[in-house]
Amino acid sequence: MMVIDDVAPEVVFDGGKVIAVKKGGIAVLPKYTVSDNITDSKDITVEKIVRNPNGRVWALDNKEDSFYCDFVGEYELRMIFIDQAGNTTMEIFTVLVTE
Repeated sequence: MMVIDDVAPEVVFDGGKVIAVKKGGIAVLPKYTVSDNITDSKDITVEKIVRNPNGRVWALDNKEDSFYCDFVGEYELRMIFIDQAGNTTMEIFTVLVTE
């Protein structure tokens, strides 16, 4: 019998959706727990995308859990969780960088 998986992963984060950092500091990604109805949590793909205040976008390596903040302003951090069936959950965080 074939099981149809149309349920996105569930993610629980420690902390809020805004991260405060001083210019020249390191933004640390929030800790999280991910689960899914079928896919084992270790098999869920996690993509981490950052956009800085100047519009530059880059992806963090799978093992990276932080990034350098060299501009004042708002960075956007997107964390996308994908199970083996392709179902996705996306969470967006704001990193506020001040002088």
